[in-house]
Amino acid sequence: ARINLECIMDDLDFGITLTADEYRSLSQHLLDRLAAPIQRALEEAKLKASDLASAEIVGGATRVGSVKVTLAEVLGLDVNAVNNGLSTTMNADEAVARGCALQSAILSPRFKVLPYEVIEFQPFPIKIEWDGTHEAGMEVDADASDPTPTNSVVMFERGCNFPIVRRVTLKRSGKF
Repeated sequence: ARINLECIMDDLDFGITLTADEYRSLSQHLLDRLAAPIQRALEEAKLKASDLASAEIVGGATRVGSVKVTLAEVLGLDVNAVNNGLSTTMNADEAVARGCALQSAILSPRFKVLPYEVIEFQPFPIKIEWDGTHEAGMEVDADASDPTPTNSVVMFERGCNFPIVRRVTLKRSGKF
């Protein structure tokens, strides 16, 4: 690909030709990081890549050939197939709209939808911390495996399925 930047500084132009192999070598350290989150997601879902019927990729970066090849290798797809065996039929807006339409049909009593479960997943733990001693802190109604008082509590663990409710009682002896 030819890259041209006109008037980049002091009326100077910049031009270069960048090949796909050069681009892949420059971005290899980033491409190497793609496998770990995909493998972790498959492990958490208790799936193997071979269990997937298809893989739809969405987003601007998925148009890059080296990203497609890396994703196909991680998922064990045929890298010589069209789009490296990956499906690229939706853009980001369509993916959101399709998900909303599916969720609406599931919730609506007017539509009959085949059984389809949407599981929400909390990707990060949510922790509350406070200053002061634990006596002036909080009481939390949650599954407390450790009864030791502390100045922090993890309200929602990573991977917690929503919706879930936790009740927090704040005790105060002075101004908030």
